[in-house]
Order: sequence, then structure tokens, then C-alpha cells
Amino acid sequence: MPHVKAKDGVEIYYEVSGQGTPFLFLSETACDGAVWSLYQVPEFARDHRVIVLDYRGTGLSGKPSIRYSTEMFAEDAATVLDHLGLDGAVVCGHSMGGRVAQLLALNHPDKVSKLILASSGAAHPGEKGIPLRIAKEMVEWGYEKYVREHTIVVGWTEVYARNHMNLIEKYLQVRMANLCPVEFYSGTCWRVRSMIQAIGSTTSKSPR
Repeated sequence: MPHVKAKDGVEIYYEVSGQGTPFLFLSETACDGAVWSLYQVPEFARDHRVIVLDYRGTGLSGKPSIRYSTEMFAEDAATVLDHLGLDGAVVCGHSMGGRVAQLLALNHPDKVSKLILASSGAAHPGEKGIPLRIAKEMVEWGYEKYVREHTIVVGWTEVYARNHMNLIEKYLQVRMANLCPVEFYSGTCWRVRSMIQAIGSTTSKSPR
């Protein structure tokens, strides 16, 4: 299984498929790279070199007991691209992955040729820390049910969910198969808020 060591020694798991222009996919909060394997990897590997990775703390990557950050994830992604000798990647980031993608583009502009931000933005509005609603739902529902229900609500419209629950369940089987520890999820939610300043202070930069 392919791993590369990050600068601090943490093992980062990645997979590569296909040939052509590099195409990096970055997942949502607390989600490993396996979710891209259902549809995106086979589709885009036909004419791209597709790279997916497991964030530290998820999947087959190392899980150190530290405070995680989107900056760390961006540096880990750059390490994977460096290891593969790749520049000028198309980078698609979903939700938190979009914020990781922006930091990758800002801090390593040679690594990024194009950005695709799916259901993402430069920041998460509101107070610092985990919103009270999220914390309350996690306690009342339990971690696994919260992640499952939250994934459905933010991932698909009510109409689509009613008509295509079989496809959603297929995705959820992959999403929930290797769910990361709750401390990773909660810690990452907290750190995502701190990225407002990181991106806001570097808006004058852009990918080459």
C-alpha cells in the first residue's frame, strides 16, 4: 500500500490511477479518499492521472494524537504531489476539502493549475468552535448517526434522496466503512474556523 512520510513523519496513504494531467481530489471533513473511488476515479482516470489521499487521522493514514488543521492537510497534499513529481494539478475539493485546496493553491501555486470548489468556500461563518447545534446533535444522535444524517442532508436535495436512496446507500457504505475517531471530526471542525484568517490574509495570491 503506497504511503509517503509527511514532514513531521506521519504516514500519508494515497492512490494513483490513470495517466495524463494530474487530478487531485480532496474530501470533506473527517472523510478518507475512498469515497472518490465509486464514480470520480474510474471516470476521470480515463484521461487524467487521478490522485486521492487519506487525510491524516482518517483511513489508512497515520492517526497521531495531535490537533489537526487544514494547513496540515494542505501540506500533506503537497508532500504527496512532490513525492509523485507532479505540478500543475487540477484540484477538486469538496466542503472542507475545498478549503484545503485553496490553501494548497495559495501556499504551493506551482502545484495547482485549476481549482474546483464543490459545496465549499473561503470560510465557515459564525462563532469559533463547533456550533452548539452540531454538538447537541452529536450527543443526542450519537457520532455515527450524526455523520450519516448530516452527509445525507448536505449532500443531496430531499427530492433526490427520496428517489435515489439506493445510490446514496451505496455511497454511505463507503463513507461509513472506515469512520475516523470522533476526536478527529470535532477537532477538525474547530480548526476549520481558524482558517478564515489564513485565507483572508493571503487573498492577493493566486495560482499561476
